[in-house]
Amino acid sequence: MMIWKDLIKRSIWITFSMFKKILILLFLTVAPFIFPQEYYRSNSLGMELSKIPRFRADEFEYYIEKTINDNREKKILFKESVPIRETELYYLPNGAIEREITTENDIRTERTYNESLLYRERVINLSDQSGYVRIYKYNLNRLIDTVDELSLDGKLQSSLSYERDSRGRLISVVKSIYLGSDRIIEDQISKYRFEEQNLLEEWHGNDELTGTFIYYNRNGKISEILKTHKGKTESHKKYFYELDGKLSTEEFIYATDERIIQFFNPEGYFIEEFIYIKENLISRTNDYYDYDDRLVRRVRVLPEGVERYIFEYSGENLSSEKMFFNGEIYKEKVYLEDNAYYEDFFSNGEKILRDYYKDDEKIETEIW
Repeated sequence: MMIWKDLIKRSIWITFSMFKKILILLFLTVAPFIFPQEYYRSNSLGMELSKIPRFRADEFEYYIEKTINDNREKKILFKESVPIRETELYYLPNGAIEREITTENDIRTERTYNESLLYRERVINLSDQSGYVRIYKYNLNRLIDTVDELSLDGKLQSSLSYERDSRGRLISVVKSIYLGSDRIIEDQISKYRFEEQNLLEEWHGNDELTGTFIYYNRNGKISEILKTHKGKTESHKKYFYELDGKLSTEEFIYATDERIIQFFNPEGYFIEEFIYIKENLISRTNDYYDYDDRLVRRVRVLPEGVERYIFEYSGENLSSEKMFFNGEIYKEKVYLEDNAYYEDFFSNGEKILRDYYKDDEKIETEIW
């Protein structure tokens, strides 16, 4: 009798196991159609560069896994097969985004939209639950009017007010800080001046005597930047444009009597710099790039000798920096994953010390 009972139990268990496997197989077969996933080659910005099959995703440094379910779209950005950013988008029936939730580096950002305009933003640090809420308000022309910043419990902390002219062009931005008990501090932090269609001047600072003036030429390019503190000029920088697209700048720093002259190629990359103190040349720096516009070498000539920097890459990422003085290596910085790196120090060509860093904090030292 016991044998029959055992046989019946075993038969039931085998039947249940087979049924369970069938259900799992059925789910795996149907799930891709219920929640279709798409894969894209990407970059550090999370752009969908080109669609790829799932089995090729691991070939790329960055890729996106996207899942669409009715009005919800979920995107996960991977770096070297490790998820680094997750984004959820919720759409209205007309295709407009209603809500966006992004989580990256323990920071969760929730944005809510109204008629395609951002009107509420909630940012929370998940590690300590700190954060803030921003409320965006617009005028009848759908231009930003005010931005209020509140604590997570709803208390008003500060407000930005945007003033515009009759054409809708920004004239000034005023920041108000609320200290409680009806105390308010107002700072005029930005001003803009136009002539016809052209922006000629803008200013950013705390008061009329301390701030940064930016001047533009008739082509809309920066011509000068003037920095002042309590009415005294701290620095003055001029921009010079050539017909072939090259740019040069000349900056005076009055506290140290420095004059800095820089040159840029037509693509906007820095190529050469001269630093003078009064009339004495203090240093000359030259940068060199490869065919992918990556900086590969820097040479700096100083009164006491010549510094050279060699930059090496692994794919698109900088992998190491080697530093030489008068032809002899004295330091090498090697980049690792997850915002970590180490620095080796040399004496007479021999390695003597290594410092390990994580998130720019020294965590360990080795001595040879």
